[in-house]
Amino acid sequence: MCFPLVIERWGYQMITGKRMHVYDGCAQYLNSPWCCALIKKVTPKAGIIAGIRDPKSQNASWWKFEAAAQKWGESLGLPPSVPGFRIKYPPRNLEEALKLSDSKEIKSLFERALKLRGPFLPSWAVPTPNGQLSGLTQMTRYSHNIHRFVDAFGPKRVIVSPVSKLSENPGILLDRISRLLDGDSPETPNVSDGSREISKESVFTRQDTRIEAKKLNATSSAKPLELTLSPAMEKAVNTSKRREVEELRKLFSKIQHPEANVPSWMEQ
Repeated sequence: MCFPLVIERWGYQMITGKRMHVYDGCAQYLNSPWCCALIKKVTPKAGIIAGIRDPKSQNASWWKFEAAAQKWGESLGLPPSVPGFRIKYPPRNLEEALKLSDSKEIKSLFERALKLRGPFLPSWAVPTPNGQLSGLTQMTRYSHNIHRFVDAFGPKRVIVSPVSKLSENPGILLDRISRLLDGDSPETPNVSDGSREISKESVFTRQDTRIEAKKLNATSSAKPLELTLSPAMEKAVNTSKRREVEELRKLFSKIQHPEANVPSWMEQ
């Protein structure tokens, strides 16, 4: 994350003759209903990059991350108490978290949060409605979440890439992001295209600036995290995944996503 002051960006441009590109990333930006409208208000010409992965692996990863964060907080002596406005929180295991995120109460909170415009937000809505572990189902509704940004910023300012491509071949994406932020119109579709041949150690030059595209620290080659779920929940998760795959295909058609770059988990 990077938040330079306006005077710092002005000074950088005066000295170097180049615009300062500012990047900020968080998994919750795509998921939290109120984020898109606030980002649009503050940076109306922002370029949006959304990384997507197998929904089942995403749920397992987020559960593991939050569980570890809770243990870390407890190790620092932070109080384990939960605010009174939280609903059935925190869930005790992954299956409870999935049920909670798919409940009517949580869906209602997410709908309410879509109407928030800031700058001040109610406690129940941050960092995501009812807390981090209440949005697992919403987090993997990629098409629904990405549509908000496409509608707000336009399809030409939204880049979608499988997380595996960010690790395996980041050079293409870095080039596309650079052109996007410079205001250029990409000649290729606005989704990271893995069909083009660029080395994992790809280097490209823009305005005499060399950018080394090294292999990123992602999980493309790692064994997918497993979900420990009951047969009924496993069936529900698979049904939800199939539905999301269909919605993603519709989205890819809208933003001219190349068929050669469809994530492998969509074909399973």
